[in-house]
Amino acid sequence: MSMNERELSICVYSLNYSSSYPLASVRFTKYGDDGLVEEVEQVDYWEENYWNRHVENAIDHGFDVAVLTRVDSNIMKKRVKQWSAN
Repeated sequence: MSMNERELSICVYSLNYSSSYPLASVRFTKYGDDGLVEEVEQVDYWEENYWNRHVENAIDHGFDVAVLTRVDSNIMKKRVKQWSAN
């Protein structure tokens, strides 16, 4: 299955936790043409604009994205729509 045929996954978990922790922790997963995991990276973000741009770029390049964040779930629903529209 090629990357163009595979459906991307965006998963978001909004939790209430202390601001002494990162704004978001994001795991990026990329799959090869054979459908097997090729690359996994986890990044902690403290700055919202950088986090947003990095996620958009990863999605554009075929990475699945899993987000753990303290940002409100209603805001995250809008953000996922924005990321998915690109």
